[in-house]
Amino acid sequence: MNYQKFAQLGIFLIFTSWTRAQHIQVEYDYILKMQEIQQEYSVKSKLTTDGTSSIYEIDHTGIMKNSQDTNNPDDETELIIKSKRNEFVFKDFKEKKIFYRDRIGLKDFKIKDSLNNIQWNLTTNSKEILGYLCQEAKATYGTREYTAYFTTQLNYPDGPWRFSGLPGLILEIKSDDDFFKLIATSIAIKKEQLVLENTYIKEKLISWEEFMALYKTKYDEVKRNGMNENGPTTLLPKKGIVEYIKE
Repeated sequence: MNYQKFAQLGIFLIFTSWTRAQHIQVEYDYILKMQEIQQEYSVKSKLTTDGTSSIYEIDHTGIMKNSQDTNNPDDETELIIKSKRNEFVFKDFKEKKIFYRDRIGLKDFKIKDSLNNIQWNLTTNSKEILGYLCQEAKATYGTREYTAYFTTQLNYPDGPWRFSGLPGLILEIKSDDDFFKLIATSIAIKKEQLVLENTYIKEKLISWEEFMALYKTKYDEVKRNGMNENGPTTLLPKKGIVEYIKE
């Protein structure tokens, strides 16, 4: 091997090692607009992804610190430890699986589902978000229509919550009825070694179809047991962010 080829190989190996070590953290505003009580629920959330897996945490408990408060330039390894009190979504892009939780009444269920089951339609519309040029895409998820903006300048086919599958990182997504929206507020590209742990694999997992069947059974039970002469006194909701009981 001559010197020029050796030098090229060395540059390639250095670049490959740097690329694999690089990851990105995006902070989002997580907003639910509950029209029936005329209130808006807004908390911080954070996506950490390296392109092969990701964790998205929703800070329901208000313990999430700003990224500038948690960065330590002397740290060589960043271990993402998730609080059991907060909700999070784990995506495994190699296995094409997504892990998350949902709830029936007060009981949590851990769910394992397939990734990229969202059918996106790209449009020609675009706008700038946090200095990145973003393209518009539209899709239906859980019976709601969504409009998303993603950037190919950040080459991660990922996004907040359960959203992914576009040729770039989703920086903004809103339901067209304005019920649910996720808006990026900061982006940090990091070179530290990343450790992402899927704690869901230690849990009892069910499929989304199994969860929906359990929800329907419980919904019917609550409806039946809560009936009086004026109708049902208590019900599980038919619809949250996604639809549980079809009309």
